[in-house]
Amino acid sequence: MLDFAGGPCRERSLASHPDIADVLRGQTSVIIYPAANMERFAADRLRERGIEVLAFADANPATWSAGQNEIPVIGPDEIQALHPNVPVLIASTTFDSEIADTLRRKGCSRIIPVGILNLVPPDVFVSREYSECVDAVSNPANHHAIRHI
Repeated sequence: MLDFAGGPCRERSLASHPDIADVLRGQTSVIIYPAANMERFAADRLRERGIEVLAFADANPATWSAGQNEIPVIGPDEIQALHPNVPVLIASTTFDSEIADTLRRKGCSRIIPVGILNLVPPDVFVSREYSECVDAVSNPANHHAIRHI
């Protein structure tokens, strides 16, 4: 049985990424990687919660300096130079491990992968594959039926 709602697996996962607590309390700014649709949605939700998004980062040079939602887009090499010690939220379900490995090689140590971001807050980092599921689960009209599954 999964213990997503608050059991030991969820707690161990979150404990392995202590930066997420600081992020959710708005005690630290963040960088979101890459600069794509889910990330723009997430940036809007984070800013609504008082969390500062300093930049998007992306390996595609065509996205650099273009800015999205009034947030600059920087290359992965610039993360450490411009924003050392800022958590990087990997908000991609594609190549997330490869992205994390690349960022570590470039000196980033505060990396929070999409799997952790899907735990808290799940309504912020919603991949297109699961967006309708989140809508269904977060709809109060469905809560009674869900409790009886």
